[in-house]
Amino acid sequence: MSAINDGEPAFPVPVGEREFWDCEENGSPNGMSLRDYFAAAALQGLLAHLIGVENANGNTSKYAGRAYQYADAMLTARKEGA
Repeated sequence: MSAINDGEPAFPVPVGEREFWDCEENGSPNGMSLRDYFAAAALQGLLAHLIGVENANGNTSKYAGRAYQYADAMLTARKEGA
């Protein structure tokens, strides 16, 4: 299984300021990854579309997974210079 491409930090912090912003207890010394940021944006759009269209009733993992699929696609497009 290959490692997940998380991109890079979504909100990088200059080295001199890292001690103040250290988030290592949450799993990443650099904060939110670009992949997580893209997935959050995609999930927001997916859920906004659901209002009045359908109810997510028990399908939360389906939409979370779909958001990460969009995030992975955005990282791939970014890498390819699209």
